[in-house]
Amino acid sequence: MQKPTTAKRKAAPRRANGAKGAVAGEFVQEIREAALQLSTSATEVLAAATQNESSTATQASAIHETTATMEELKGASHQIAENAQMVASIAEQTLAGAKQGEGAIKLFMGSMEKVRHNAVEVDDAIAKLSKRVERIGTVVDVIDEIADRSDLLALNAALEGAKAGEAGRGFSIVAAEMRRLAENVMESTKEIKNLITEIREATHAAKEASDGNKREASEGEKVGNTAMQSVSGLLSGIQETSDAARVIHLATQQQRTATE
Repeated sequence: MQKPTTAKRKAAPRRANGAKGAVAGEFVQEIREAALQLSTSATEVLAAATQNESSTATQASAIHETTATMEELKGASHQIAENAQMVASIAEQTLAGAKQGEGAIKLFMGSMEKVRHNAVEVDDAIAKLSKRVERIGTVVDVIDEIADRSDLLALNAALEGAKAGEAGRGFSIVAAEMRRLAENVMESTKEIKNLITEIREATHAAKEASDGNKREASEGEKVGNTAMQSVSGLLSGIQETSDAARVIHLATQQQRTATE
């Protein structure tokens, strides 16, 4: 009865050793799995590091290219700013010149207005002179007619005095003197008529010249108005260009500062 007990006691250590072997096997298996996972993780870390290194190189290259591009942009911004400043300066000068041209055209139109006004006044004066010359001519005609009749009367009186003999001698002398005065008056009226003719011709020429001045003044005013309209449109365009140039100059300055 005691021998089986001893056998049982010997079998128990064998079962304990088997359990310990199973636990050790599981532990080894876990270590293998952990090592495999560690190897996989190391491979992933290495791949990530390699990719990171590639990305870093690409980023460095991109940064280098960006830096070069920014330098070029900086230079371009500087050049654009200088060109915009030059354009603004030229636009200001052109604007000042256009304003001076506008002032000159206004002065020209004022002069044309004065010329036309003076031509009108001269025309009125010539018209008045022509009327007065006509009146003088009428008076001279009357004087000439009176002188002609006086000459005829003096001739008749001289004939009658000659018929009266010695008694009509004094009357004949007076008649002869009257005739001489009448002839002098007719000569004077003849000269006055010649002068009136010359005055008429001169006033007619002056009238034509005055009309020509008025026409030229009117044409000058039309040309001046056309030029004024053109200059006004040009001045408006130059003003817009100058304003745009100033805005561009300001924008390029801001862009230049931002780029720097």
